[in-house]
Amino acid sequence: MHGEESGLSILFKFINFGILVAILVKFAGKPLKKFFLERHERVKNEIETGKTTYAQIETLKAELQRKLEALDTEVEEIKKKVMEEAYAQRDMIISEAKAFAERLREQAILTKEQELKETRLMIREKIAEKCVDEAERIIRENLKKEDHDRLVRDFIERLRSVS
Repeated sequence: MHGEESGLSILFKFINFGILVAILVKFAGKPLKKFFLERHERVKNEIETGKTTYAQIETLKAELQRKLEALDTEVEEIKKKVMEEAYAQRDMIISEAKAFAERLREQAILTKEQELKETRLMIREKIAEKCVDEAERIIRENLKKEDHDRLVRDFIERLRSVS
């Protein structure tokens, strides 16, 4: 009978266990009940706080999402404005460059015309000098003494008639 227990021994174990539970309930019942109620309230409050915090986070997340979308829109608008300004500035620079090129072309035409006039005048002067030189040469070669005397007399008579 070494491993067997008698029914009375098992009954005493149950009675001892019942007495232990009764003593625990009598002395520790109210503190345990209070502990579990407080623990229940604490867990309940933490759950409520967690729900509130979660709701706040969700609201904040939605607000941040809206702000990000607005920021994306704003960035796109800024990019669009910058591109418009860049194209406008490019067009202005091209326009100014064309106007400058036109002024340079007109100035070059005026300079060319002025140089052409000066060259023509110089050529006329050279031709006139050559003509005078050639006329003097022809006159020297062909003018005789009597022609010279007659020209001098005619010149003197014209001077007398003028005065």
